[in-house]
Amino acid sequence: SNLIDIKRKEGAIFPIKTATACQYKWGWSTIYLNMLGTASCHRAGVMPLAAEDFDNFHNLPKKLEDRRLMLQGKWPQGGCQSCEMIERSGGYSDRMSGVQMRGLAAPELLEDPTAVEVSPTILEIFAENTCNLSCIYCNPSLSSKIEQENIKYGEFWQNHVRIPVVNVPRDQTAQHFELFMSWLDRNITKLRRLHLLGGETFIQHDLMTGVLDTLERNPSPNLTLCTFSNLNVP
Repeated sequence: SNLIDIKRKEGAIFPIKTATACQYKWGWSTIYLNMLGTASCHRAGVMPLAAEDFDNFHNLPKKLEDRRLMLQGKWPQGGCQSCEMIERSGGYSDRMSGVQMRGLAAPELLEDPTAVEVSPTILEIFAENTCNLSCIYCNPSLSSKIEQENIKYGEFWQNHVRIPVVNVPRDQTAQHFELFMSWLDRNITKLRRLHLLGGETFIQHDLMTGVLDTLERNPSPNLTLCTFSNLNVP
């Protein structure tokens, strides 16, 4: 892709060369605010993220252990099997494309290529479930429309398609949102990519306004801001 071609030419290269090492495992964190959880990337399994440990989301024990295994050339469990199976089948995985991209390496790796406690360079946020669509492949954690339908009609389970009832923890989600905005205000200039997801981001005004206000206070010329949208909003 054009993005990979560009990243091959600029910035520091990911320095770890073991057969399983993944730049995303060191540099990427996904936070699911309304699920009170975090993962290493969008394919990895979600682990609980307590409010008192929020600022440590990128270096939870499971993430550290996964990095140690990759330093040994081993595959971690809990989501990495997606890339493992693709590669064993002769395919081209997300991991393989990620290690080629320059400028995304965790800064600590530039001093110590065996470091496992590192800073994120890519942060992906699933914020509230507020959304104006109810896509069949989605779920109540990411769509308030589906959540409302489940409350009204009960769980959907037909023709092997199941959309379970999910209780979205709104008070705790609000607390995690404040913790996220606080962390972002202190760390946004260290990020290289920030991905905003929802629900539907463009009707999540606290998220959009909060991030843009943070950038006003902390100009970040090296940051790529990526917003996901269904493009069905006013």
